[in-house]
Amino acid sequence: MKYIDPPISGDPSIIAQNIERLNVNIHCCRYWWLNRWKHKNLSFPFWRLYWNANEGAYIFLKDKIYLTPDKIIIIPPFTPFSTDLNMTPENEDYGLEGGWIKSKEIRDKSISDGNVLHFYLHFNLGYPFDNARKSIYTISPSSEDIATIEQIIQTLIRGTSRFTLTESFIINKLIYSTLAKLPGDIWEEEAIDSRIFEVIKYMNRNLGSTVMNQKLASLIGMAANSFARFFRLQTGYAPNRYLTKIRVENACHLLLHTNLSLKQIAEDCGFFDRYYFTRVFNKSMNISPAKYRKEYSLKKAPYVIK
Repeated sequence: MKYIDPPISGDPSIIAQNIERLNVNIHCCRYWWLNRWKHKNLSFPFWRLYWNANEGAYIFLKDKIYLTPDKIIIIPPFTPFSTDLNMTPENEDYGLEGGWIKSKEIRDKSISDGNVLHFYLHFNLGYPFDNARKSIYTISPSSEDIATIEQIIQTLIRGTSRFTLTESFIINKLIYSTLAKLPGDIWEEEAIDSRIFEVIKYMNRNLGSTVMNQKLASLIGMAANSFARFFRLQTGYAPNRYLTKIRVENACHLLLHTNLSLKQIAEDCGFFDRYYFTRVFNKSMNISPAKYRKEYSLKKAPYVIK
């Protein structure tokens, strides 16, 4: 092709392309030592990426899968699985205990004490990719993947809690690299109307506010009744049910990764009060918010380096 004037779009090709719109929302990126990691039927509304620097831990769905340095584990949202450490006695209560590896000294002492070194990421991909087929996926990491993990860990053991843009790019790089290795048939194949993404984006930005169908419908130029039918056809959910779903998902994140009160979490996630929040959360997750926080938050036990 030869152009005298550049095309208005800036793209010299007239061939349309359809590239999936991805929206990774990373909830946390951590590196911990563990001496207890015993849970049964975990099921969370977000993706999990696990990599362990040493042996000693396993997860269980249908069979035991041992977490070793030559594996990256990917677990889609709402996949029920159990966890344990090899050294945990059979009669020990379920729970989680460990601490933040925020120095090389803590890492070295953790290894000498026989603890498990556990790197993990929690994230969401948004609709429809969070609806991937539920299973536990084992990825054989490339040398570049391992180098990326080590690079992230070096940042984490400096005690970093605020990541630079470059460091954030590197974390996203690991997520994309591992997800690209998953089987192609686990994803939703049906095409999703782009207008649905605009509505869901608005929902996520306004979780703490009153969100009416009329407002959502107006965003994409539809009547409220037609919009409700269209949204259900595209997502499988009525708009209000989908909004409740993502409010509960956000509440799960706040319960595990903040010290906010139940009252504040209820307000931030758009529930009327903590009692209504507790009722809705219990119905969705089969556990109360208080018990969810107690059972699934890490009990931190700091190392004293002498």
